[in-house]
Amino acid sequence: MVLFRTLNDERRPSAAAVQPGGADATFDGLGGAGTRQCIRATKRGGIVVGYGFVAAQKDGRSSMPTVLRGIAALYLGARVAGRRSTFYGITRLYRKDHRPFKEDLAKLFALQSFHFSVTQVLRGSVLGGIVLVALGTGINVVAAVLYNLIADVVGGVEITVLEEDPTR
Repeated sequence: MVLFRTLNDERRPSAAAVQPGGADATFDGLGGAGTRQCIRATKRGGIVVGYGFVAAQKDGRSSMPTVLRGIAALYLGARVAGRRSTFYGITRLYRKDHRPFKEDLAKLFALQSFHFSVTQVLRGSVLGGIVLVALGTGINVVAAVLYNLIADVVGGVEITVLEEDPTR
């Protein structure tokens, strides 16, 4: 489940009411104090994506302390709460030309479906190694048994290697 926080979110039900356990991803375009709401609405292991700090503006200008608190909440607060986080900056370029924004929006949605877990990679490598060692050992044991059975039945195989004299 994906949850967007917008200017009209007072009328929207909470993430807990929509999805018990929280949303897989939340997108916060407002920033400010509401970032903590998005973090709480995201399940552990989910991702919180900030893409604006509209709430940090007063009279059309950004309030730097509010922006810094929002960034701290997004990056530090989410990590402490067991959520992943990222910030996606919507620049003035996108206001003039919407094509790069549409391309980047597809990348933004891809953030929720992919993450690299070192624990899972190591666990898979160890389990794969154990399976391959057991399989290799089993194949070698079967090959050795078959060789010995065939050698007993046939009477063994004798191989003689001769070196020819190249001067002749």
